[in-house]
Amino acid sequence: MWPFRARTYTYPSEHINGDTFLIKTAGCTIGRMDPFANDILPYLSEPEPIRCDGEVQTYVTKIHGHVYLNVNSTAIRNSSLLCCYAGIYRNLSAAIPDDNIFYSECVPFVNRIPIEKNTSSLRVTCENGYDNVHYVFHEPPPDAVKHAKRPNVLMIGIDALSRLNFIRTMPKTVEFCQRNGWIDLKGYNKILHNTYPNMMAAMTGKDPNASMSIGNAKNTFPFEDIDFIWKHFKSRGYTTAYAEDWPLVSTFNFVGPGFLRPPTDYYPRAYFVAQSTLPEKVFCGLPQCYGPQHVGLGMIKLIEDFTSAIKNRAGGFGLFWSNSFSHSDLNCPKNLDKPYLRLFERLKRNGVLRDTVVIFFSDHGFRFGEIVETTTGWLENRLPFLYIWLPSAFRTRHPKQYRNLVANARALTSPYDLHMTLKHILALHDPTYSMLPSPGCADCKSLLEEINPARTCSDAGIPPYWCSCSKYIAMPTDDIVATRAAVFCVDDINRSVEGTNCSQYTLGRTLEAKYFEVADSTIANMFVRVLTVPPAKFEVNLRAGYDERVGELEFSTISVDRLDRYEPVAWCSPTKDMRRYCHCGAVN
Repeated sequence: MWPFRARTYTYPSEHINGDTFLIKTAGCTIGRMDPFANDILPYLSEPEPIRCDGEVQTYVTKIHGHVYLNVNSTAIRNSSLLCCYAGIYRNLSAAIPDDNIFYSECVPFVNRIPIEKNTSSLRVTCENGYDNVHYVFHEPPPDAVKHAKRPNVLMIGIDALSRLNFIRTMPKTVEFCQRNGWIDLKGYNKILHNTYPNMMAAMTGKDPNASMSIGNAKNTFPFEDIDFIWKHFKSRGYTTAYAEDWPLVSTFNFVGPGFLRPPTDYYPRAYFVAQSTLPEKVFCGLPQCYGPQHVGLGMIKLIEDFTSAIKNRAGGFGLFWSNSFSHSDLNCPKNLDKPYLRLFERLKRNGVLRDTVVIFFSDHGFRFGEIVETTTGWLENRLPFLYIWLPSAFRTRHPKQYRNLVANARALTSPYDLHMTLKHILALHDPTYSMLPSPGCADCKSLLEEINPARTCSDAGIPPYWCSCSKYIAMPTDDIVATRAAVFCVDDINRSVEGTNCSQYTLGRTLEAKYFEVADSTIANMFVRVLTVPPAKFEVNLRAGYDERVGELEFSTISVDRLDRYEPVAWCSPTKDMRRYCHCGAVN
């Protein structure tokens, strides 16, 4: 038996709050957590309001299908201000077209000028020093066949926003969703630590091992031939869009070179790259303003412009992902609560919600800093928010699927299920579409299907360490098993950075250790949190085995998560994947 089995440990009772539960099924129990629990309160504050410099003095309008760039003469109090605009284009001859842009010749104009259909991203400068960028959603060609019963699909994502932090920081938006019948998937659980594997599971159905091999592939553009879900919609006549507002850490550019060809019909990558060259203003640890433009509000405008462009067309699929205002500050999403509320109110008022499925979601909770060392923060990191809106016409045509979604609000679910849901929406409206299982989780289900109440994290494709149902038992940090595990973890991290410019670590102290049994009395999952020298905090998920015949402990690492912010000290990392292990400086 385990060498510490006979001792008494305190079970973290905060995990189960009274008699109420977030999820309570035969296969999973997750206690209801208080968004304002005592262990979280020290980390909550009011963020500094975001105020950009200057006014947005130009804007885009559409008249009878024609697009015009306009100068706001009222704002500048000058009806004859000379400006010029240049088209912004991805540089296809560069090694990485996603990161390299060029500008066309700047075309002068006063007051207003038409924009050609081959120009979507544009930069405008004026003689008064004004400098800004715009993105244009030119209307897609008229459709040969109308699909009146086929809904649009709009995916709106916010990085690093847990369900609890969504409730804390964006209460007005939450209240709108609840009051208007959006379905809150309370047991939506991430599958791995950061954005990339969770987004890959949702957008391709691939598991983390397959996703990581894609990101590390030797071919120059490994994402070109990947079967992203937007390709499925495109093949069925949908007009597609994909946008991320922070080009430096965009999901498919952080781990690789991104795309050679635009992956969707609308792809504002060049717009965001050009925007990032404008003078920046930092709030919440990140640039929130480029020139006069508020990045978060700019993304909201893109969402509205896309819904306007696809109105009365055969169908649209759009993924709009925001990193800027939520990635680096727990409290900063408060600044976007009213803007997102107003966005959804306008979408409702303008009739967009009558024929559009909206998936409002995140990838994971906040992953850095001392908050993740709290009981609440550790759990909410694993539980991002997911709200789904189904139009009333959809609910009428597919009542069984709607009832299943409502029931699944209290089920354990994962990004693989979200992937299957997107396929299911296509299958419901196109009998020729084949709804194949998710390659990373063959047993995962669409959220519009019945989910077995006996479902476990394994059934949903969620590894034990990231499973919110897992009931870890605390160990004393000076326990011999915890100590040996901590030493193994540091040694294993050192093996990962061996031969690089990254420093070797020594164990400073063990901050926390927990375990739960996996298969039998000789195998357990553990997580160990360590502080190292040079200073870094790691949380390591490992498998521990005890051989009673020889009395030896054996460990193997499953995953490593870095809890402190490593960007400032990881500049010498040889690869992007190595950054979370790296501390640059004196190499031992």
